[in-house]
Amino acid sequence: MNSFRRWGVSADWSKPYLTMDPLYVSEQLRLFAKMVEKGLVYRAFKPVYWSPSSRTALAESELEYNEKH
Repeated sequence: MNSFRRWGVSADWSKPYLTMDPLYVSEQLRLFAKMVEKGLVYRAFKPVYWSPSSRTALAESELEYNEKH
């Protein structure tokens, strides 16, 4: 955390962000449940652009349009 302070990062250093903190996890689940209740969460199909050579998914910004295909 000292390196963040040297970089000038402003934060509440008395309450570090811990993703596995039970209170944090429970709050995230509560908020997600509210989103589900409001209909903001849904399932849909979306293409996943896959690179066989690098064996990883690609972001749309990494794609090049090829007019021949």
